Amino acid sequence: MKHLLPFYLCFCSVCFGLNLDTLMSPDEKKETGYNTLSKQEKKKLNEWISKNLELQSKKESSASLSLNINIQSGTELILSDGSKWEVDPQDHATSSVWLTPIPLKLVPSKSKEYPYLLINKDAEKEQVKVRPIS
Repeated sequence: MKHLLPFYLCFCSVCFGLNLDTLMSPDEKKETGYNTLSKQEKKKLNEWISKNLELQSKKESSASLSLNINIQSGTELILSDGSKWEVDPQDHATSSVWLTPIPLKLVPSKSKEYPYLLINKDAEKEQVKVRPIS
């Protein structure tokens, strides 16, 4: 899984306009050496990611996402792209009744603990805060 971390971080920074500072945990920053970069180096790296991975992210974001597996009554979700997500406990009542396949949209949330929202495309009011599971 460790070898997928750089791709995931790059994909998320491009698709959702986030930078690596907000995506990486302190351990990930230390493990990858990101914490040793100057502010200018971090800025340049984020700019490079945005510039060079733009086409790739547009292809991937245009692919349709759907719920593939609902685990433990909605506490974890596996999507059609193979990604695995932990659902905010406050949203388990919503995710627990989701049956596959549900078309979903992944967007940034305002929560620091659960930085993304999965939105049911068939019922836009049905949305849950999630975070990726590594």
